[in-house]
Amino acid sequence: MSLVVEPARPEDEPEIQRLVKSVLTEFGLPYDRTVAAELSNLEEHFPQPRSVFFVARMDGRVVGTTAVQEAGKGRAVLKHQYVHADYRRRGIGAKLLDAALVYCRVCGYREVQLETAPWMQQAQRLYRSRGFREVSRDENTVRYHLVLAG
Repeated sequence: MSLVVEPARPEDEPEIQRLVKSVLTEFGLPYDRTVAAELSNLEEHFPQPRSVFFVARMDGRVVGTTAVQEAGKGRAVLKHQYVHADYRRRGIGAKLLDAALVYCRVCGYREVQLETAPWMQQAQRLYRSRGFREVSRDENTVRYHLVLAG
């Protein structure tokens, strides 16, 4: 079983949509129109070279996702960090996050932001392990920030 993290291809979109929908449903989060629209045209919503949508593939199957989206003024937002339930606790989320952070550094971003749900404790531990700091929290969302360069 070999793991590959690489930019998504247009033909990956149906598999990505199924994965994201299953993870959101598992955690009681909505797969709404905004998410569906973003995942239906990745090249438009995550245009390279300043944005990218990564997939983690194991034996040709998409088992995880993450995305870097340009937010302006030297900032990027990380989105859609998901790993299929059957593939968790294998370091796939960490590999996806690390690939996204390398991409952010190569693009020259100075800051990275992300949001997660308060009950996603494992994800929050991963983010903190990479230097992210919690900046705000409410009942539905925890916001994190990372400074890459001064």
